[in-house]
Amino acid sequence: MTNKLNSLLIIFLSVLLVSITSCKDDEDGSGGDGDGGNGGNNPPEEVIDYLPRTAGNTWNYSTGDVATMVAPVQIEGREYWETTGFAPLAGLSVNLDFIENFTLENVYYREDNGVYYVRGELSVADILGAEGTAKPIEYAVLDQNAEVGEKWTGSLVYEYTYLVGGTPVTSPPITVPYTFEIMNKDMTLEVGGETFREVIHVNQKFDNLVGGLVSTDIYYANEIGIIRSDATGGTAPMDLDSYDLK
Repeated sequence: MTNKLNSLLIIFLSVLLVSITSCKDDEDGSGGDGDGGNGGNNPPEEVIDYLPRTAGNTWNYSTGDVATMVAPVQIEGREYWETTGFAPLAGLSVNLDFIENFTLENVYYREDNGVYYVRGELSVADILGAEGTAKPIEYAVLDQNAEVGEKWTGSLVYEYTYLVGGTPVTSPPITVPYTFEIMNKDMTLEVGGETFREVIHVNQKFDNLVGGLVSTDIYYANEIGIIRSDATGGTAPMDLDSYDLK
């Protein structure tokens, strides 16, 4: 009887020891399946950003244009990034060519769930001493989630107001229709002697109201930004020569 009890006690202690060891392994993480942290050799999360926004990011183009991310700013409760040198790439300067009263003062970019927007803040010429103010314009320049062939359309509305004898006088709005289309995705493109991958090709068309559409092909590389801008009219493409991303 004593031998039998001793045997049962040994079995019980053995099971208890195995249970304690198993629990300790689980707590240490050595007995898990590797899903926690990167201990299970999980691949790092892919970064998707077609216009990196960090203060000091700089892009130098073949035309001599230099684009720079300056600093984040809050506008109407949203975070934008003040930029310099991106106006030709965004089509903003093309849009203003036929409107003599407007001057492009500031350019901002923002991103919202993979959609990238450009915002232009404008000033207007004073007329006979009357001060004018203009509404900003904003539109989406890239949707990284859109499929090849997808389009988005809209209109830029240029509108300004003058104070004449203390009375605000608003001009009739100038409407500029536009169409954007995803022409290609996941491209490989060589620009400036460097090969870029994960490139999205976007075509943008603006109605200049005085002679048809102005068409520009823009190429965005993941984690780099705009690597090429090729507009109609026989001009050479604006190619990325070098860049410095912080």
